[in-house]
Amino acid sequence: MLKESPGRFVIIAFVLMIAIAAGTVAFYPHEVEITFDGEGTVEPSGKQNVTSLSELEIEINPSVGWKVGSVTVDGKGIKYDNSGKLTFKPNLFGFNSHNIYVEFVLPTASLR
Repeated sequence: MLKESPGRFVIIAFVLMIAIAAGTVAFYPHEVEITFDGEGTVEPSGKQNVTSLSELEIEINPSVGWKVGSVTVDGKGIKYDNSGKLTFKPNLFGFNSHNIYVEFVLPTASLR
């Protein structure tokens, strides 16, 4: 008859703890607050909830005569391609709250 080793139990318990932790992180809620200044629309705006493994699609539309001046995520400027869409995916192990800020500006007139 083979004897059960205590090390085997420790390994199984460790694997179960990792699986539970991974599941908890995967569905960890992140609150995203989306704000903007200037003339245009950002949808959705206000407070939104997103989980670690999902994405938040944001539509950015400046009003006629306006353009997107800047977009920041958690205070850091990001490169925005003026496509009208921004996809936000929270960092799996990052903070649970985020801020997205869009600034609409009037284009400056060129001086000749």
